[in-house]
Amino acid sequence: LLSRFGLLASERMIGWHLSRVVGYLIGTLYPAYASFKAIESDDKTDDTQWLTYWVVVSFMTLAEYIADVVISWLPFYYEMKILLLFWLMNPSSRGASFLYTQFLRPYLCAHEKGIDANLQRGLSKVKEVMEDTVERGTTILKEKGQELYAEHKDEILHAAMGAIRQGEGSSNKGEEEKDDHEKDK
Repeated sequence: LLSRFGLLASERMIGWHLSRVVGYLIGTLYPAYASFKAIESDDKTDDTQWLTYWVVVSFMTLAEYIADVVISWLPFYYEMKILLLFWLMNPSSRGASFLYTQFLRPYLCAHEKGIDANLQRGLSKVKEVMEDTVERGTTILKEKGQELYAEHKDEILHAAMGAIRQGEGSSNKGEEEKDDHEKDK
């Protein structure tokens, strides 16, 4: 029984991997190209169709990420997802439009102000953290740079003086060669 279960589990894993790859290809590659074509066309209805598709798929991806522990155990989840993606992107079924107008749009419209406020707070916090991180990093770099300079000051000065002397030597050498060339004339 265990070997039979192991065999079924390995078959399921092969199906899972293949279904997942096919799902990503169908759910992203074709829609991305179709979105490109829609943007480049003069018709704006296809723009709306693909923009709606991406909004719905974005929310699906978020829900899938959150519920991954549960849905990964559902038999044929990825196969069902492939069928759902076909339904969402098919212009004749208008699946993405249906889910958007029936579920996402009402929810987003009802919570738009709260979402905007939370996004603004989040962006302000990210900006604050980034500014603090840059300030701390700059301070650390200054301190470390000063420490390194103090530790290796003699080596740095010696290398700089050597480079200066070498530069002077090569410019004098060039002048000597020029003088030798003029003497030969």
